[in-house]
Amino acid sequence: MLAIAFVLALIAAACSPGSGAEPVPAPTVTVTVTVTAQAAPPPSPTPSAALMPQAVGVSYADAAHRIEAAGGGAPQLTSAYTDVDLPADPAAWLVCFQSPDEGVAVKAGETRVVVAAPDVKCPEKEGTRLRPEPAPAAPPAPTPEAKPKPEPRRTEDGGGGSGGSGTSGGGGAGGVQFGRSCSPVGASATTVDGRPAKCFMGKDGHARWGYRS
Repeated sequence: MLAIAFVLALIAAACSPGSGAEPVPAPTVTVTVTVTAQAAPPPSPTPSAALMPQAVGVSYADAAHRIEAAGGGAPQLTSAYTDVDLPADPAAWLVCFQSPDEGVAVKAGETRVVVAAPDVKCPEKEGTRLRPEPAPAAPPAPTPEAKPKPEPRRTEDGGGGSGGSGTSGGGGAGGVQFGRSCSPVGASATTVDGRPAKCFMGKDGHARWGYRS
């Protein structure tokens, strides 16, 4: 109690204006603020990327369902053979190729499948024809020109029974003469007096004009 009374007396003396003593400064009050850090909320889970499912070997309807369920959207559709058109309803057609490959991240609108009819074997690669390209038609063979029929050749008579010389073509004016040499055997002509003649092979080995019956 005495200690408290002594402290109070000192404070009163310090505050008294009539005292010649210097004022005692008021005690400094220090305030300490303690902030308790709160734990940050856990980050939101990042959604997993959409991955391309296995589509090769299943029907187009099944493949489209798998791809859409994985987040790849409706896949683009292409025929496996360049000379085969897609049907109005390709649901039962089988997938031969897919893009991208299985397990690759995909985005909607970036998926594609290549299909073939159920009763047709898939090709080894895209861009193949189912039926071979037709062979080009062979150019037409040139038409041979008709050769003119040979006319009887005029030959000189080497002598013989007819005497003198003559021509197979008729010699003289407008006809042949019986017994004159001729060529070829079998040729026909007309004598100078208008009778029919034919070239015959004689027994002596010489062809001569004779009467054509």
